[in-house]
Order: sequence, then structure tokens, then C-alpha cells
Amino acid sequence: MKIKKAEISGFGRWSQQTFDFSDGFQAIVGQNESGKSTLRAFIIGVLFGFPTKKGQNNVYDPKDGSKYGGSLVITVSQNDYKITRISRTQSELTITDMSSQIVIEHPEEWLSQQLLPLTRASFDDIFNFSQRDLAQIAQLKPIELQKLLLNIGAVGSTSWLDVANDVVKQADKQFAQRSTGKRPLNLATRRYEKNSEALHDKNDAVADYVNGQSDIELQQKALNKKQSQILDLSKKMQNLQYLMQQYTLYKKAMALRETLTSETTLVSDEDIDEVRRLAIMTETSRKSLQNLNEEKQQQSTKNKQAPYDQSTIANLEVENHHLQNLEKERAVLINEVDGIRSNFKIEVPKPLTDSEKDALSEKDYGLIIIIVAVLFGAVMYFIFKPALILAALIAGLGYFFLKQHRDKQSKIRQRYGMLSITEINAAQSDIRRMLQKEQQISELDANIDATRDTLVNKLEPITNFLNIVVRPDDLEMTMSQLMHSNDQWQLRLQNNELLFAQRQQQILTEIQKMQSSLLEYSTAKQAIFKKYQVQDSESLMALKQQATAQLRKNQRFNDMMQQIKPEMMEQLQQIDSITDLQEQLDNVEKEYNQAQQAAFTKQAQLSDLQAQQQQRTSSDQFLALQQELANEQTMLNDQFGEYLAERLTVDWINRALQAASQNRFPKMQKIATQYFTRLTQNNYIDTQFVKDDLSLVQKDGHKFGVSELSTGTQEQLYVALRLALSQVIADIVSVPLLIDDGFVNFDDDRRAIMLDILQEIAQQQQIFYFTTAFSDPHVKQIIAL
Repeated sequence: MKIKKAEISGFGRWSQQTFDFSDGFQAIVGQNESGKSTLRAFIIGVLFGFPTKKGQNNVYDPKDGSKYGGSLVITVSQNDYKITRISRTQSELTITDMSSQIVIEHPEEWLSQQLLPLTRASFDDIFNFSQRDLAQIAQLKPIELQKLLLNIGAVGSTSWLDVANDVVKQADKQFAQRSTGKRPLNLATRRYEKNSEALHDKNDAVADYVNGQSDIELQQKALNKKQSQILDLSKKMQNLQYLMQQYTLYKKAMALRETLTSETTLVSDEDIDEVRRLAIMTETSRKSLQNLNEEKQQQSTKNKQAPYDQSTIANLEVENHHLQNLEKERAVLINEVDGIRSNFKIEVPKPLTDSEKDALSEKDYGLIIIIVAVLFGAVMYFIFKPALILAALIAGLGYFFLKQHRDKQSKIRQRYGMLSITEINAAQSDIRRMLQKEQQISELDANIDATRDTLVNKLEPITNFLNIVVRPDDLEMTMSQLMHSNDQWQLRLQNNELLFAQRQQQILTEIQKMQSSLLEYSTAKQAIFKKYQVQDSESLMALKQQATAQLRKNQRFNDMMQQIKPEMMEQLQQIDSITDLQEQLDNVEKEYNQAQQAAFTKQAQLSDLQAQQQQRTSSDQFLALQQELANEQTMLNDQFGEYLAERLTVDWINRALQAASQNRFPKMQKIATQYFTRLTQNNYIDTQFVKDDLSLVQKDGHKFGVSELSTGTQEQLYVALRLALSQVIADIVSVPLLIDDGFVNFDDDRRAIMLDILQEIAQQQQIFYFTTAFSDPHVKQIIAL
């Protein structure tokens, strides 16, 4: 089961309030008196029923008189249901299937079946705990804390432990654990022990035995005194913590009192509603009046004469015909240019320059020079061989001229798509003619654009009047539409002139009616404003808000003062600052830790003395005391029969609770060990459950009993077991886990680890975490109250 939404009609401080919840980890953050505990009580009340009797318990009656109760939207088996519980004394429960909107018959049976086997008490034992539960740990004696932790897996074990304590008290009337007890069994036991000691102790060990017993008694008294001191310090710590909470609340209440005013003008809701109604009616009438005036103005402008005459339209037709002729002339030139372009396979090149014409017409003088150089070299070969060098130079010069001339011709031919020189020369006249045509086209384009722009500018006033769109690219169509619209407008003009006079008279009548209504509304509003001595609606609303704010402040102040005990007011008034209280608390905590350490030391010393005492023997008067011991033993057996029966009853209850807890303990122990190891930052790595003993193992192998742990570590162990139990029990029933400021005594590191664990659990089980402060940047599911 997961809770998606809470809709509160009226419950304590909450009225007409809706909360949307995440299906995983949901943090609900708010200061004291912000409504966190109220929201938690509402969730439990809808699921298990609201409290029906007033008394010491808060029944959360709505402060503003709203209807008591509200709804929860839950998800069960991937289907949404709305649970609505209304009224406290005669509660009405309704459950609706959100998918089909069908109301569930027998809603109490259906809801009990979904929560089976949970009751309100078992839900609190498993899925609901707060700082108050952790604070009680410090009040328990070591053996009581041991039993509580061992039996935490047995739901309802607390009530059975109370029964066991009652039976122990009955048994203690017969026998006291103290050595100085004067109850019947104590007296008989001491007589038997005295004779037994005389029988078994040797003469030379009697003195050691007596001295050892005296040392044990002194050590036991010192230990008892130290434990009493620890208990007193623990109570003092709790009192200081509670005093700090009360002081914080007191300071807030005093600050709030400074903002309260003695005189407040109350504005009735009926007058507010009437002013709002009159404002709406006034605004509606003003808009209607404005619309009538606008319509009147529009009526007067609609019948104006057209901003043109028929001769203007005729002139426009002539200009449009001229434009069409220009466009036809341009089309002819474009066809001629396209014909010339089609003669070329490539883009039409630029015409030849004079130098390019010379390059095409000149002869290859370089080739002639090469031929002359070759002939000269051949002759000189036979006449004067050194002259061959000159012939080679002449040939190189000829080759240079030849290459330069042919490169120039090649570039020209490439530009003309490798046409022959003859074809290139022949194409020059076409190219020049095409350029002339393009120049004519450019001139025509400019003329066409100017003519079109002029025509469009002349058309725009007329087309705007006739509501025609000008198409510059199709002025022929525009002219056709203009002629048609002009004819229609002439017909409408004649008809509108007939209707104009009738509508003008009707508009004037309606305007007079609206003005009369506005005067009536204004008079009614001014009467209300005069009643409260304000000038306008804004001032009236401000007065209403001020009164409402003062009422809320008064209610909040009264709520705060009710939370403060009257007998503490004088003490709170004498406190200078919370810093003094914090210093006192720090000193008491320091003294408390020192006392605990001293108690551990004395406990160890007492254990050593008791171990030594057990090894000593009594006197050697066996024969004289043997008969007396036998008689006393028979009497003790008879007297201890009833006592043992009562003590065995207690043992049976404890063993039954341990057996019930052990059914879930192996799985719960594994999960709790993981959480406890993380919370102690790997200082403790294992928990061992053997018979009726629970031991905690450190990473160096040392074992500690529950009573040897510090209060903070005991709280961490308790939280680990509670969280583990809620997961183990999930195979039977899975409901959200509610935690109300359960870790305020944890330091920052352990609180961060605890929040990481909760977010891991929230992946499988919905968790509501109510706290006064929450600053994890990775958590987005936060409701700030």
C-alpha cells in the first residue's frame, strides 16, 4: 500500500488542504507548531479511525469550524482507491475505486482486509515511531532494555512484558534480591546460607570470606549510587531538552504577541461577496457601454463615402494594361537570350578582349625560332661546334615563346568550353547581342518594377477599403476582384443607409440603460465603503486580509501558549538565552558520559570481586550443621515452590516472546546488523543472539552487552531493529513507514547515514519522514509546511 495524496477537510490546524506525496521517500519539513504531527495523526486516523473521546489525547478538532475529516488516495495492487472518513464521534467511512468510480460496499471490512493483520496498536509497534520512543530507552533499566530489544520482533510484546513485571512484583513479596531483604524467603535463605557457609568454609577462610563480602557490598552500594546518579542525570538531560523546546516555543509566542493588535475591524463575508458581485456587474456594464459606444462609432464610420471614384478605377485598368505589355516585351527578350545561351554547352563566357583576339590571330613565332635554332645548330656542328651552345639558347628562347603563346590560347579555349579558335571568333557577335538583350531586360525590369509599385500604391487605399488582398505578382486577379468588390459595396451602401438610423436609436437607448445601472452599482458600493470607512475595494480587501491575519495570529499565539505548561512560564521568563540552556545541557551530557564510564568500571570491579568470592569456602563445622542444613533445606524447598512457580511464569512469558521474535529474528538480525554497522561507522560489525542474550561485536572482536552501550548507540540499535522488522513483516503486509523526528540526537554523520538508509528502503517501501530541518540536495520530494 502506498499513499499518493491527502485531502484534509478539517483536522486540527489544517483546513481545506491537499498534499501530494511521492511513492518513495517523502520528507515533510516544518518548525514546531507547523502541523507535522497533525498531518501524521490524520494519516493514521483515516486508516484506523479517528479518536472518539476527548481526554489526554488530542482529538484535533478543526480550529476554523471546518467539517472534521478528509480523504487519502492510496494505491493497492496497482489500483487507486480514495478513502474518505468524515466526523469524529459518528465516523462515516467511504471507499471509492478511482478507476471505475465504484463505491466499495462494506468499506470497514474492505479496509481491514487490506491492513490485515495490522491493528492501530500493531501499526504503532512496527511502522510508526518518533523521538519519544527513543527517549524512553534512556529511562529503562539495562535488563528491561535487553528484553525490549530481544522481543522487538514479537508484535505486542510490551503488554506481555508489563504482565511479567506484575508477576515479578508478586514473587518479590516472598523473596527480595537484596541481601538485606527481610521477606520470609530472604530470612530463611540467610539462615541456610549462614549454616551452609559455616559447614563449607574453613576456619582460615572465614575472615577472607567476610572481608570479601564486605567489599562486594561496598562496591555494590557504590555501583547503585552511580547508577542512581546516571538515572538522575538522564532525567535532567531530558528536562533540559524539553525546557529548550519550551523556550524556543515561548520566544516565538512572545515575538508573535508583539505583532498582535487590540482593535480589529471585522469585515463580513457577505459584504465582501456583495462588493465583488457589484464590481463584476460594474465591469460587465462598463464593457457593454464601451462596446455600445464603439459600435456607435463604427456605425458612423461605416457609411462614409468611398475614397475613390469610378474614373480612378478606369485609370488603374489602363496602367495595368501597360504593365502587361511591358511584361510581354520582357518575355520576348528573355526567349531570345535563352536561344543564344542554348548555343553554348557551358555558361556563356565574356567576350574576347583585344589582347585575347591578338593571341588567337598571331602566328607561333616561338616554333619558327626553334626551327631556325635547329638549322643553325646543324650547320655549326660541322663548322664551329662551340656555336652549338648559342643554338641551344636560341632554341630555349623559342620554346619559351611557344609555350607562353599556347598557354594563353589554352586558357581562352577552356573558358569557351574547348571550342575551336574559329568557333570562338564566330561566337563573338552572338555574345555581344546577348549582352545587349540582357541590358534591355534590366531596363525593362526596372520599368516594370516602378510601374508595378506605382500601381500597387494606387491600389492599396482602394483594396484596403474593400478588404481585398493586393497580389503584386498577379495584379490582373487583383483588378478583377477589385471590380467585383466595388459593385458589391455599392449595393451594400444603399442597404446600410436604411439600417443605420434604426440602429443608432437602439444604441442610444441601451447606453442610457447601462449608465443608469452603473450609477446604481456605484451607489451600492459606496454605501458598503462608508460602512467600513474605506475609499475603494482594494482598501476593503486589505482591511479584510488584515482582520483575517490578526485572527490567525491570535489563534496561533493561543495554540503556542497551550503547548507551554503554566508552571514553566516563570522559569521560561527568567531565561536569558537558549545558549545558557545549551551550555547546561552540554555540561550535564559530559557529566552523564563520565558517570556511565565510572559505572562500567565499577561493574567490572564488582564482577572481579564476585568471581573471587565464589572461589572461597565456608567453615569446617560439617557435623554440627549438617542436620540443621537438611531441615532448613526441606523448609526452603517448600517455601520456594510457590516462588519458583511465579518466577517460572515470568520465564515462560519471556521465552514465549523470544520464540515469537526468533521466528523473524534471523532475517531481521541480518538486516539490522547491516544498518547497525553503517550507523556505528563500522565500529560494530555483528549482532549475536544466543538464548536470552544479545551481544554486539566490534571489528576488533570485543563483545559488548546491551547495557554496556552508550545511550546513543542503544538508540541506533533500536532504530536498526525497528527498520529491519518493518521490512521483514512486509511479506505479510506492506504499509508506509512514519518517522517523526526520530533522529534528533544523532550527530550529523550518523543522521546522514540514517537518511541514506531510509532512501534505500524507500525504493521498496514508502516512507514519510517528518522533521524540523532537512538539507539533502539530492532529495527532491520535500513538502515544506
